Amino acid sequence: MRGAAVPLAPAADVTAYRVIQESLTNARKHSSRRRARLTLGYDRQELRITVEDLGTEDSAGDVGGADPIAGSGLAPEATPLPAGGQGIRGMRERLLALGGRLAAGPRPGGGFRIDAFLPYQPLDGARRADRAPGPGIASEPARQALEATAMTIRVVVADDQPLLRTGFKALIAAAPDLDVVGEAGDGREAVRLARAAQADVVLMDIRMPVLDGIAATRLITGDEDLSGSGC
Repeated sequence: MRGAAVPLAPAADVTAYRVIQESLTNARKHSSRRRARLTLGYDRQELRITVEDLGTEDSAGDVGGADPIAGSGLAPEATPLPAGGQGIRGMRERLLALGGRLAAGPRPGGGFRIDAFLPYQPLDGARRADRAPGPGIASEPARQALEATAMTIRVVVADDQPLLRTGFKALIAAAPDLDVVGEAGDGREAVRLARAAQADVVLMDIRMPVLDGIAATRLITGDEDLSGSGC
């Protein structure tokens, strides 16, 4: 790690986690030595995530050496991404949604390298933007009156990763008409909570223990009492 750690907004936190997870998974699958190096660089305006599949290179002596981004030959703004590869495409889309960028390509010494650049977001930016009055926007008392009479959508969050559940809950909490009524770590628990809370929406991960998201979704959509729920 380089620089002092900066707390990330929930959306950025989830995106950083997903980028690291996908990059390390790819390195494990494709590296001949199954060795990778992760570097987090906290700059003044952005977090830099570098994941290097070390290939056949013996890099035991260069960990903690020179900046892995400077002098790498990768230009973050210009490096073309390899064609195909749903994982890289998904990471790029996640980063672009938050104003970030991605560079990916082979390393000069062998192996593969991913550099992700994620701008810092205000920790309470979503809530401030939602509440700040502007032209054509009702005042706070008027908004509160509207929210009191508006329908609240009940949401169950289902994911086996606690960090992701926390991030999703924070994002949902920023919307005045959404309310998290339960969180589940597996598909069976998601079905139970959806029934118990009469959820309107279930935010469902696909790969989960006990019962996967696809099977859980079939049970929920096939339940007559939950016929209006969306997954």
